[in-house]
Amino acid sequence: MSFSTSKKKLTFLLAEDDRMVREGFKALLEQEPMVASVVEAGSGDEVLAILAIQSIDIILLDAKMPGIPSMNVVKQVVSEYTDTKIIVVSGLSGTALQFNLLRAGIHGFVQKLNGFDEVRKAIDAVIHSNQYFPPAILKLLQENFRVQFAATHSAHRQGISFAARHR
Repeated sequence: MSFSTSKKKLTFLLAEDDRMVREGFKALLEQEPMVASVVEAGSGDEVLAILAIQSIDIILLDAKMPGIPSMNVVKQVVSEYTDTKIIVVSGLSGTALQFNLLRAGIHGFVQKLNGFDEVRKAIDAVIHSNQYFPPAILKLLQENFRVQFAATHSAHRQGISFAARHR
């Protein structure tokens, strides 16, 4: 299964500190007809150095990189390279990490344990609809929204109640 039909070939930046994982990932990506080239980076510093000299369509970014932390890389890419899409591919779990990456502006998130087919789905979705988040991430967003809404609603009601008591 290849990426959905789009005539433009894409340049990927594969940011992964584990060389063996990066080489295997690159070999799989290079078999896809939509891929013009795959550039590699082993640290957050390398990611930003590459972006300064080369146009990249999609970054596949490990959530935990040496050098400049991935979170800082995401924030800088989102603010300075607005046409570049970021899909985080992570072996880490934890709602705080995922939520912070979402807030920083990533376009997609994939667990490494889900395999390359999931990465393909994410790339295809980001190309065509600008985002890809699996059900677990969507659930996290829904729960966070509910908590924030409840807290805001409760604070608002308390403010009204306080104002009514002090008239």
